[in-house]
Amino acid sequence: MKNRRHTPVRITRKLRGADRLLAEGKTISEVCRTVYTTKAQARRDVIAYIEAFYNNSRRRSALGYKRPNDVHCSYQQPLAAA
Repeated sequence: MKNRRHTPVRITRKLRGADRLLAEGKTISEVCRTVYTTKAQARRDVIAYIEAFYNNSRRRSALGYKRPNDVHCSYQQPLAAA
């Protein structure tokens, strides 16, 4: 994916969105959480949220009542031995 510089139009659009959120009564910290300048920042925050929200220690019936981390490690072990 090619990195593009932010054009004045894109920056203005993001600032208008932030201004709209502030007018709706959101706090500065809430606005900063929702306005991203790059896709990488947004992706990083979404991944962090999912990792914090998703319970990796709970056993899942779809995985044969194993923990997700155990299943992931069992797939990785044969690859490491090869």
